[in-house]
This record gives sequence, C-alpha cells and structure tokens, in this order.
Amino acid sequence: MKKTNTGTRERLQLSNPQKVFWPEEGDTKLDLARFYAETFAKWKPYVEDRLLWLERCPDGMKGECFYQKEKPLCLRLQQGSSGGRRAGLGA
Repeated sequence: MKKTNTGTRERLQLSNPQKVFWPEEGDTKLDLARFYAETFAKWKPYVEDRLLWLERCPDGMKGECFYQKEKPLCLRLQQGSSGGRRAGLGA
C-alpha cells in the first residue's frame, strides 16, 4: 500500500509480482516493492519533487535493459489539470 498526499493509504497493484528479478538471490518484483515500502521514509527527502529516470529490464536483470525516457501514462494522468509535478519519473 502507498501513502497518498492526504495521509490515507491505497493498495498498489503489481503486475506479475512473482517475477524473479535477481535469480541468484531469488528476489522477486514483490520483494523489491516491499523493500521500497519499508525504506522509503529514509530516502524520500532525497528524491521528493525530483525527476528520476527508470531503467527497465523486462526479462530480469540478466536480460537486456533500457532506460525509459518518458513518464508512464499513469503518472502523467496523476499530474492533474494544474500541471504541477509530483515526485516520479522524468518526462
């Protein structure tokens, strides 16, 4: 679950949560999401209101990776009509 700007929590849905990202350790996409949820409070001041890039590895860390250069549509829709940016991926 993620905390929203209003202080409430909403459930985050992951596609393919059992996808293995690191085969040697057996860590999955769900493991990574849980790690982010548990540690976000500590690194939030360093990333909040900053544009970030996203490295995507559709076939896992051993497969071919690429940098996503556009903000995903779901994050673009979150900007709202005011056009203000939220912490997220760079456009």
